[in-house]
Amino acid sequence: MHPTITEHKLHYNKPDQRFQCDLLRAVPGLVLLHYLTTEPYTVAGEQMTPGTSTIGLYREGERYVFWKMLRPDGSLHGYLIHLCEPIKLYPDQVVYRDLMLDIWYQPPHPPRLLDEDDLAEALALGWINEQKASEARSAASDVLSRLPDIVRRAELEIGT
Repeated sequence: MHPTITEHKLHYNKPDQRFQCDLLRAVPGLVLLHYLTTEPYTVAGEQMTPGTSTIGLYREGERYVFWKMLRPDGSLHGYLIHLCEPIKLYPDQVVYRDLMLDIWYQPPHPPRLLDEDDLAEALALGWINEQKASEARSAASDVLSRLPDIVRRAELEIGT
């Protein structure tokens, strides 16, 4: 049995979230977590069923969270990358502020940028300013341009 750690996801556009996760590995500057889904939900039109596993990779100061999502049978469902403000790692939690944009990548299909409507709404309602929206769009562009390398590196760090 693994020790647990809290993933604390701060938001501009909705209440903050906390998830209790299994701590798979913690080394200086990097934390690897596991979360097992108990309720169905949808990502990019894809149904995540109970038993879906998420392996989360969090690097201190990184501007994205990398999730490898596995079906209950262990096969790859896809990768979800949350763009965020720099990640902070603590002994009992990982903390990051979500920048609303996500990238869904389900090989062999091309990656898809998600939640642009959430970013536009947050800007229109004054929850974020244009500088923060620009930061999110720039982060998305950067991650998309490096996605094959990001996935390769993450897979090595995850150990698959």
